[in-house]
Amino acid sequence: MAQRWLPIALMLGAVGLGGCSWGPDVGELGAELQREGNMLLTEVADTSAVDGTVPTVTEDASKDIPCGDAKVKRVFAGSFPFEPHSDLDNTFDFGFSAVWAAIDTERYGYDFHQGYDNDDLVGRKFTFTGKDDYKVTLTFVFTAGKTPTFALHGETACLNA
Repeated sequence: MAQRWLPIALMLGAVGLGGCSWGPDVGELGAELQREGNMLLTEVADTSAVDGTVPTVTEDASKDIPCGDAKVKRVFAGSFPFEPHSDLDNTFDFGFSAVWAAIDTERYGYDFHQGYDNDDLVGRKFTFTGKDDYKVTLTFVFTAGKTPTFALHGETACLNA
């Protein structure tokens, strides 16, 4: 008798699990990205921004952005002018150290961008990618110029709306 009900129970279990999603949804990730992005900008700016400046947030991760197949993502973006040192290499190294000190390395893995011109006269770019079910990518870009700029771009993965 139990053998006759087993296929039905398995089918109902599969149907029930098909509607479930594992991990946080895009709204939860967006709220967390907003908190984390603001925290990172603030902490790095506290040690590295040009005196008297505060970070400017241009995307606050509060809106769903369509990315195909009925999926959406959230985006966070902000920047500030970076305090230049006499040697741009030292400026970029100091900026990287400031980010490294502020970021949760238990949550993120580090990816160096091959192919990006990491020349002291141009800039530096590096990315931290969320581990496990934390589907967030943070990209940090330092650009050279009269006033070096620190920019943070974070986005969630494309998830079901």
